[in-house]
Amino acid sequence: MSDMNGQRPYARGSGTQGIGAGMLSFVAPFIILMSLFALAGIAPFGSTTLLCEHNARWFSDLAQWQSVLDGEGGLMYSLSHGLGADFYSRWSDGLNSPFLLISAAMDKTMLPQAFTVVTLVRASFAGLFAYILLRRLSGHTPMSAAAFASAYATGSQLFMSFLAPQYADAAVFLPLAAAGIALLAEKGKATLFFCGATAFLLCCGRLWPVLLFFSVAYFIWCQLVLGVREGLWARLGLFVASLAAAAGAALVTIVPTFAAASVSGSAVYSAAEVDRAGAFELMASMFSAGFSKDAIMPLLYCSSVTLLMLLLYFFNTKLPLGERQVCALFLVLVSVSMCIPVLSWIWLGFSTPTGAVTCCGCVFCLFAVSATVRLTAQPMRIKVSKVLSAWMVCAGMFLAALIFGKIEYSFSAIIFAAAFLTMFAAITIIALSGRGISAGFCVVILICAGCECVFGGMNGLASAADQLPLMTVEQQDIENRVHQDMESIIGGSEQNSPSGFFRTRGTDIPGSGRADAQVNLADDASQLLEVLGISNGTGYTPVTDSLFGIRYVVSSQPSDSYPTVGVAGQYYVTKNPGKLGLCLTTPAGIRDLSSFSANPFAAQNELASAMAGAERNLFVDATLTGRDGEGVSIIETIDGVELVRSAETGSAQFSVLVPTDGPLYMYLGSQAGVRGTVSINGSEPTEMELSAINYLGRFGRGTQLSVSVAVSDERTLLKGTWFAVLDTALTDTAMVQLAQQNASHITVDGSTVTCTATISEGQILTTTIPWQSGWKAYAGGSEVEVVCVSGALLGVNPGPGVHDIRLVYEPEEFLPCLIISVTFLLMGFLLTCILDSDRLSRMYENARRAAEMAEIEPELPPQEDMFATYSSYMIPDIQSLDDQEDDFSDYFNGY
Repeated sequence: MSDMNGQRPYARGSGTQGIGAGMLSFVAPFIILMSLFALAGIAPFGSTTLLCEHNARWFSDLAQWQSVLDGEGGLMYSLSHGLGADFYSRWSDGLNSPFLLISAAMDKTMLPQAFTVVTLVRASFAGLFAYILLRRLSGHTPMSAAAFASAYATGSQLFMSFLAPQYADAAVFLPLAAAGIALLAEKGKATLFFCGATAFLLCCGRLWPVLLFFSVAYFIWCQLVLGVREGLWARLGLFVASLAAAAGAALVTIVPTFAAASVSGSAVYSAAEVDRAGAFELMASMFSAGFSKDAIMPLLYCSSVTLLMLLLYFFNTKLPLGERQVCALFLVLVSVSMCIPVLSWIWLGFSTPTGAVTCCGCVFCLFAVSATVRLTAQPMRIKVSKVLSAWMVCAGMFLAALIFGKIEYSFSAIIFAAAFLTMFAAITIIALSGRGISAGFCVVILICAGCECVFGGMNGLASAADQLPLMTVEQQDIENRVHQDMESIIGGSEQNSPSGFFRTRGTDIPGSGRADAQVNLADDASQLLEVLGISNGTGYTPVTDSLFGIRYVVSSQPSDSYPTVGVAGQYYVTKNPGKLGLCLTTPAGIRDLSSFSANPFAAQNELASAMAGAERNLFVDATLTGRDGEGVSIIETIDGVELVRSAETGSAQFSVLVPTDGPLYMYLGSQAGVRGTVSINGSEPTEMELSAINYLGRFGRGTQLSVSVAVSDERTLLKGTWFAVLDTALTDTAMVQLAQQNASHITVDGSTVTCTATISEGQILTTTIPWQSGWKAYAGGSEVEVVCVSGALLGVNPGPGVHDIRLVYEPEEFLPCLIISVTFLLMGFLLTCILDSDRLSRMYENARRAAEMAEIEPELPPQEDMFATYSSYMIPDIQSLDDQEDDFSDYFNGY
């Protein structure tokens, strides 16, 4: 849009003023945040860091990432080894940010300071890109644009740094992507590559190593949509090329996750982790943010703008109804796939969510960018009713997505997040696309919102002890030394050796999720662990440690069961001498063991007996001689025992008689996450997870114990009250026998596991890999039967003999699913071509009629009647340049 001098509205004011405002938008966020950090004592201006419980794990991954770069081989080592293993998931989780290259240039002992510097630099670029966006799409003065850009950059970076630093790049590149699309609409092919790059950063901000692939795809796609090309075959060829590039880029982002065999952690189940999650979670993680508790805010923030663009594009009544129906079709498909995970692969014909993610990624990126380009190419007057309707639809969609996604947030928090963020996006679009008082009012609201973010961030820093328990530099340095000590203690030849589910597990250690993160397991495997008395990463016993191949246990206290091999900071590293390998031969009857006793100790006895053939129980039940309540009523129910607290403080007393010498364990079977305070014979109370097995100590035969359990909830349901003593001698014998059944020459390479096993009659090969459809087994080059062991583990039945077995994870029916997804895209393309052809024909018809009208000579009335004929006519108001351009565009159907 231009004025009388051919200048765009954003060009008002002198060039020096525009340059100065741009520099101000770049420098002001840096100065504001630096002042806030200096007042709050954030490193390097003080001893406090920007780290809290929300971003500490991401920061530890950053420290490991830098240690990989500093190791032997440097960057090439990380590319050849890190990306092909479990480290890829961490690499793609915001560690590949271009801004984090700053931290790579600093010493690893100064990472907290580097994190602060990265935050400041991000804020500067976010302010500059927001200023470019405002100057490109609005007619506001340079200084007002700089004011908003500074507020946006400061607030967004404070928000992202504390809650989800892995997605902070999305806030930086969001305005840059919109500015790139505007440049594309203005200048055409000269900025297509720039548009493709920035648009991809908007949709997949944490996967920029494959930016080149998507840039090429968007280049061809946008040229197809906006360029006038004659001939269907030329357009079809461009579409096929863009589709191939987009699908290839999507596969590049998915395939390394398939091959993430966890060389460092030896968790082979990572090879199948993609198809164990729902399609909705996978799609969310492919786009601007992963669907997790720490990432829900940036997900809503980044996705609301794109969906709102689609909705406003649909509500644009200037477009033909057929074209709006195409937009509505894909909007409905995207909405359904976001709200109902099951349908997201049913309507695409996929048997696994992986193919649905690949297809939906192409559909969402291509058509969302296409709709956004069309919208910004022809700015329209947006009515408040349309914006409110779009906002309500967005809020409803996010609410449904959150409910179906089972995110652990309160309902009020969900409503607030959805309403605030979608309305923020709506106000932003009004400010950028509207005119007059409404646009100015919205800009004021945005500035106030940005200032509120700054004020909220300042309050958060001021009340860090209560709201955001920030770590000090000394605490972070201790944690870093602990991890280094653990690596040196656990290192050596066993560092990369396969060990089943885990290699290590932690007890009472923050951020020990690599060892005992149950959420990463398949549903069946998680259910097996729950049956065995393991919940939220706690409840392991020497039996489960050995059966699942756990080699090291790290705890804040010395272990009574394992010898200590080293001390890492304030933690003790102990080694399990009875660990088993990844593959071992077991009796074939274990494959039919799919139901266990409700008593977790009896369930462990059943599993150990089936695997090792033990005739005696490893756990011996202790005798519960009585129970009583102090301030607590104990009520028998059908589901178990219910504790009803009748006073401010109350506890249930259990009298236990120890049957034999050994370690005593307790399991109460409450709901997951319920914790209680346990005291034995009046000793110092200890907080424990009541939904898992808990170790109480070693006691002699005939010892009478009084176990006191205090709960904080008014009503607590206990599914059972079981106490058992582990027979350590019998356990050691059983594990030695099982260790003799280990397969030999076990290797793990990507998603392939190889071993050599001697199978006797009536035996099978059992692994500690969770069962998942898609695994195939080969023995001597021939495919053999893959079986499900105990309803949760992967097994192979090659028959008697000595076999070289190779296990490979191969997703089933992936190519047919990809063909189906291409068919859906092809249908959309053909419909778009038909509509484009119809618009071209109507444009040429209108031009032909205008030429014919210009050739007809008008017949004027007689001169004496001219005054009478035209006396009733009024001189029309002079139209503004904007209205003239809109009328001209409407006359030629948008061209």
